[in-house]
Amino acid sequence: MSDSAVTNGKKVIMRPFIATLVIIGSFGLFAIVVFGFCKPEWEKVVFLIVGALIANLTTVVSWYFGSSEDSSKKTDMMMMK
Repeated sequence: MSDSAVTNGKKVIMRPFIATLVIIGSFGLFAIVVFGFCKPEWEKVVFLIVGALIANLTTVVSWYFGSSEDSSKKTDMMMMK
């Protein structure tokens, strides 16, 4: 499947949107932790969320700079033939 899907005749680009959301969320929560805007009672929860977002950030970076995107493009090209 390509980066876009057709919904009600409109092209919706989901992968870049989700990737951008994960990246912004990761850096946003990281800034909250580093600059101390987090209440002490929420610190463990925020650290848990930051860890999950960092894992997802790794996946996003691997997708865009790894071979997965190229493989997806090749599959899309093969299906068009």
